[in-house]
Amino acid sequence: MQQIAPVHFWFEGRRRLVDLILSRDLEEKADVAVDLGCGAGESLSGWKKHAWQVIGIDGHADLIAADFEDPTVSVMTADVADLPLADESADLVLALDVLEHVPDRQALQEACRILSPGGTLLVAVPAYQWLWSYRDEDAGHLRRYSKRGLRQLIESAGLTVERIRWYQCLLFPMVIVARLLGRRGPRVRDLEDNPPRLFNRLLLGINLFEVRLASLGIGMPFGSSILVTARKPDDCPKNGLCRP
Repeated sequence: MQQIAPVHFWFEGRRRLVDLILSRDLEEKADVAVDLGCGAGESLSGWKKHAWQVIGIDGHADLIAADFEDPTVSVMTADVADLPLADESADLVLALDVLEHVPDRQALQEACRILSPGGTLLVAVPAYQWLWSYRDEDAGHLRRYSKRGLRQLIESAGLTVERIRWYQCLLFPMVIVARLLGRRGPRVRDLEDNPPRLFNRLLLGINLFEVRLASLGIGMPFGSSILVTARKPDDCPKNGLCRP
């Protein structure tokens, strides 16, 4: 799905929500931001609004390295559960729809290790294990998450959860219908991945309305995704292996 990520209603809606969250939650512009599992790297330049230096990490980052000539944006090929970065070298870490693909405990421990004390972690994951479907299998997911389970997982890595949000509440009924219909053949799957232009604009408009509600402080009661803002405690030991 890399080719549709920049304009697809789901990716663009998530990017706008993350941008809103960072604008509100970061007290100052980060020195270094690390985007774990950056994929095609379509969001990296956008994170420059929130950090002086942006580093993208992905298992296939070597395929997109040539696309970035900006010296403040770089990419590295690495395992997100074994990062080639120094302790406390980042002020902001993004893990957007990454944890469900990898050993999540190790990845969160690595995120905690590279975060400086007081640094911010922003996580997005798919919600509700009962929503598991062909989409998860096609995407290579290992699991989906509950709010409680994700909170416990993040806190077990030594981070302090500050806020948990739902995303894609307004489109949730459509998600359920699409999962049910998708079992009947590839046509619904293709419609999700490559929606017609007008349909994509309609769905994006719905997602952006949800982002607008978030900007007004109106939280969603449920959704197909969970977003978490967490921080590394100021008194975390130098090696980053702090525990609550």
